[in-house]
Amino acid sequence: MYTAYGLDGSERFFKNSALLEGLSPVERNNKLFSNSKFGTLRKTQGLSQLKALGSDYVSAVKYAFENDSVLCKKFENEIPNMDLPRRKGFLFERGFCIDDKNKAAESIAKLEEALKGPVDVPVKIKDSNEETIKINYFAILDNPVADIRTIMPAEYDNCGNATRLKDPSYNGLFPNGDAERLLANNPDCRK
Repeated sequence: MYTAYGLDGSERFFKNSALLEGLSPVERNNKLFSNSKFGTLRKTQGLSQLKALGSDYVSAVKYAFENDSVLCKKFENEIPNMDLPRRKGFLFERGFCIDDKNKAAESIAKLEEALKGPVDVPVKIKDSNEETIKINYFAILDNPVADIRTIMPAEYDNCGNATRLKDPSYNGLFPNGDAERLLANNPDCRK
């Protein structure tokens, strides 16, 4: 994300953080976004390629599962946790091992589900019971926000916490418009 968006005009704030000291979050945002190019999508952004990498990663881990006996070769009488070369001359001499296969399989299943589209995610909003919201983790990659200003908060409380968003779907990340509901988890403002 850092290289996908322009940071034009922000150099002076990084070099002299005192320029932002004592400012509210709203004032900081206003200073940063005073440059019209700050927060705009670069032509060379490449975000859409990340989803393909996710698919490649799933394939690679499945391959590692299927070829565990070759990639993570064990030796007779091997001392556990001994760092011995298992595949001399290969890129991964000590093997390419998946230590917790159950956890890895669970993570891969979640990634595969997310790659297909929106998934149900359990969340706890403030003091309520846990509930489920839909999140499309790859929406921002499939359809990157052209200008961050379009998804910034529209309103803040006296403490600088966002209370309303310009786009409650956060550009499709929350397809049912639930992003604002999560703002309820902000700490109570006492100002």
